[in-house]
Amino acid sequence: MRFISRYESPLGRLTLASDGDALTGLWFAGQKYDAEGLSEDAQEAELPVFTETKAWLDAYFDGRKPQQLPPIRWYGSEFQIAVWNLLLEIPYGQTVTYAELASRMIAQGRSACAQAVGGAVGRNPISILVPCHRVLGAGKKLTGYAGGLERKQWLLTHEGILQSEPSQPWFVYLLECADGTLYTGCTPDLDRRIQAHNAGRGAKYTRARLPVRLVYHETLPSRSAALRREAELKSYTRAEKLRIIQLDGR
Repeated sequence: MRFISRYESPLGRLTLASDGDALTGLWFAGQKYDAEGLSEDAQEAELPVFTETKAWLDAYFDGRKPQQLPPIRWYGSEFQIAVWNLLLEIPYGQTVTYAELASRMIAQGRSACAQAVGGAVGRNPISILVPCHRVLGAGKKLTGYAGGLERKQWLLTHEGILQSEPSQPWFVYLLECADGTLYTGCTPDLDRRIQAHNAGRGAKYTRARLPVRLVYHETLPSRSAALRREAELKSYTRAEKLRIIQLDGR
């Protein structure tokens, strides 16, 4: 995967990856397995496959049912690729369970269980277009999504599978303080929060380290999702946070 591009979605920034001809990756910022397999020297580029992918995403987020997918190329094990191909068969606005996918694998003559299928689904490198968000747990329970359950819920609601609930976007952010330390927080009003920090009204942690500057942020669909993501980022090492910032700035 040598080339990347960015797409700003209602669920935050997406990173698109390609080998030059086909789409090989599409990840939410900071998701589990984010940019897995992406070359360290991947370059920003505008390729025909990226143009096709962005047009597909435009249609999807506009509430229209997209038609033909851009060219896709898998990089994974034989088992993973078989599962990912099954994901492409799940129609827009419908869901299946991990157990149902395992049954389909067995019908193809492959040894499979729901747990193994779930592992492959979780490693799907192309979010949204390859609809792993349409896979549910036993009893149609909403569970398991590398991009986070709040995003999965949003996508299923967007497709009319779940009923919508009122929500307000929240931001999770990383600030770089004057002494080089990184501070993590979340807020529904990002600009006001940064102004408050620099006016000395922010967290005690940052008051002795002014000024601060925003180096990374994500948009999440609700306060609960932002709080969970904030806690996750706080558990990261400095090197892991710098890696996220680096990937976001490419």
